[in-house]
Amino acid sequence: AMAPADTGPPPSLRLRSGQALTFPRLGGRDLGSAPKEEPPSEKPKIAIGVLDGTNMSEAIPRVETGRVRVTERRLLPGESTGHHIHEYDYVVVPLTGGELTIVDAASNSTKFPTEAGGAYAREKGVEHDVFNLSDQEIRFTEIELLD
Repeated sequence: AMAPADTGPPPSLRLRSGQALTFPRLGGRDLGSAPKEEPPSEKPKIAIGVLDGTNMSEAIPRVETGRVRVTERRLLPGESTGHHIHEYDYVVVPLTGGELTIVDAASNSTKFPTEAGGAYAREKGVEHDVFNLSDQEIRFTEIELLD
C-alpha cells in the first residue's frame, strides 16, 4: 500500500538526544515525531541556540552598525529560534501576523499572538526559545540595541 502524502513538516523539534520536545503547559503532549531530513537550502542560514539545527529558523542579517543590529527572522511551521539569552535590549517588529509559542528557561510555555506592523521591546537577559507551532510561516524583524 502507498504511504499517505506528506502534508508538511510536523511541529516537532529534535533535541541533541533525539527526543521530541513536550510542553507541560500544553498538556504535556508530544508534538510529533522528528522531522524528515531535507536537502540543504540554497540560501545561507544562521542557526542560533543549542538544538541540532534540524528545524532552526532562518536569520537574515539586514544592518549592523556600532549601535544597532537588524535581523529578519523567518520561522516555517515547526521551526524554532533555538534556546538563547538576549545579550542586548531589543525591539521586535512582526512582518506577519500569527502565533508564536515562547518557552522560557523554566520550560513554561506561553502562546504569543503577533500582528503585522506591531512592535514590542524587551530588556537584555531574556532567556527563551521561540517556536512556530502554527501552519504558516511567521516573519519578524529583530532590532538589537548594541550600546
